[in-house]
Amino acid sequence: MDAVTVETGACASLAWRSIAANQSEPGCGGSAVEFTQTEGGHRGGYLMTVTTSKAESAGWGSIFLVYCYGLLAIASAGKMAPIAADMGKALGSSPQEIGWIIGLLFIAPTLGSTLGGSAVDRYGARPMLAGACVLIVIANAICYISDSLGLIEAARLIEGIGFVAITAAAPSLLIMTTSGKRQTGAMALWSTYFAAGISAGLLLAAPFSATEHWRLPFVIHGAAAAGLALSVGLLPVPGQTSRGTAGNDDALRAVIGESGVLRLAAAFAILTIAGFGVNIVMPQYMAKTLGVSVSMGSAAVAISNIASICGGILTGFLLSRGHSFKLVAATISVLACMASISLFLPQSSVTLTIVSLMVWGFATPGTMVAVVMIMIPRVLKNTAIVGLANGVVVQSGSAAAFFVPAIYFSLLANGIWWYFALLGLACVIFALITLLTIQPTGGMIDDGANIH
Repeated sequence: MDAVTVETGACASLAWRSIAANQSEPGCGGSAVEFTQTEGGHRGGYLMTVTTSKAESAGWGSIFLVYCYGLLAIASAGKMAPIAADMGKALGSSPQEIGWIIGLLFIAPTLGSTLGGSAVDRYGARPMLAGACVLIVIANAICYISDSLGLIEAARLIEGIGFVAITAAAPSLLIMTTSGKRQTGAMALWSTYFAAGISAGLLLAAPFSATEHWRLPFVIHGAAAAGLALSVGLLPVPGQTSRGTAGNDDALRAVIGESGVLRLAAAFAILTIAGFGVNIVMPQYMAKTLGVSVSMGSAAVAISNIASICGGILTGFLLSRGHSFKLVAATISVLACMASISLFLPQSSVTLTIVSLMVWGFATPGTMVAVVMIMIPRVLKNTAIVGLANGVVVQSGSAAAFFVPAIYFSLLANGIWWYFALLGLACVIFALITLLTIQPTGGMIDDGANIH
C-alpha cells in the first residue's frame, strides 16, 4: 500500500466519517484516510494521508532499467578522470582548475538534492528522469563543442542538476513500485550504482585518454543519455495516488521529524567520505608507495568496485531473508576496519594492497552503503515523503563528496599514510554506531521482509 498526503477539506470530512463507519466514501477514491496533527501544519495543522493500492511490483528487467539511470548519472564523474590531462592541455588549464571542473558535478546535489526529492513527491519520478537525461545530453554537447573553460564549467553545473534529478527519482521509483523481498533486492542493487557508475565512466573514457579523440566520451555519454530519455515509457509505473497540496515546509518538517532518516543521512555522508576518498586517492597512492603505474592503480580500483557490487547484492540477499541489518553491519564493519589498516601498511606489497582494496570495497561502499539504502523506506512513518527522505540522504552524501578530494589529496601530499587508515577507521566506527541506533518503523515492510 502507498500513502500520500493531501489537503484537508470536504473530502477529508467525508473520509473521516467513512473511517468511523469502517467504509470509504464516494469521491475519495475508496481509500483509507489517516489524520495526523502537526505543529503549524497546513490548513489548521492537519495532514491527511490517503492510502491507495500500489501498482503491480516491478519486474527485474524494469528494476535494472532504473539502475541504468543511476549508472548514467555517476558516469558523469568517472568519465572525467582519464581525460583530465588531455582537457587541461587543450584548454590551457592547471590541474587544480580541472579538479574544480570535476568537482562541479556535486555542487547541485550538495545544494539541491532535498528539493529534488520534494519534486519527485510532487511531479513524479518518470518525468524527472526524462528531464534529467535531456540535461545530460545538453551538458555533453556543450563539453564536446566548447574550447572555453567557462562554458565547460557551466555544462558541468547543468549535468549536476541532471545528477540530482536521477539520484532523487530513481530510488524513489524503485521504492514505490516494489515491496517486500523484491524491494530489498532492488535497493541493494541500487546501492551499488556509485561504484559501478564510476567504473563505467572510467571504462568509457580510458580508450580515448592521451589521444586526439579525447572528446568522444562526451558523445558516447550523451548518446546513452538520449537513449535512456527515450526509454522512460518502459519504466515501471507507480500506483495511482492523490497528490498532496501541503506545503514543502510541512513535508520537510515531517522528514526532519523522522530520526531514522537523519541517522541514515549521517551514516551515508561518512561512508561517502571513506569510500569515495579511497577510490580517488588509491591510484596515486599505489604509484607513490608501491611503484606501480597510475593505470594499474586505476585497474585495482575498478576491481574493488566489482567487489562493492557483490557486497551490495549479498546484503540484499541476507536482509530479504530476515537477517538483522544491525548484525550484518556490525559483522562487516570488522572486515572494513581490518581493510582500512592493511590498505595503508608501510612496506606493503602490491598483492596485499589489491586484496585489501577488494575487502574494503566489499565491506564499506558495498555492504554498509547497501544497508543504508535498504533501510530508507523502513524508517519512514509517513511513506508519502519517500522522495524527500531519499533526497535528504543523497544530499548528505553529495555534500560529503564535494569535500572529499580536498581532504584526501591533502593527506596524499603530506605523505603520512597512517592518516588514511585512521580516517577510514573513524568513518567506519561512526557509521556503525549510527546504524545501530536506528529502529525500523515497519512503514513500508511487507512480504516477510521485516528486518531489525
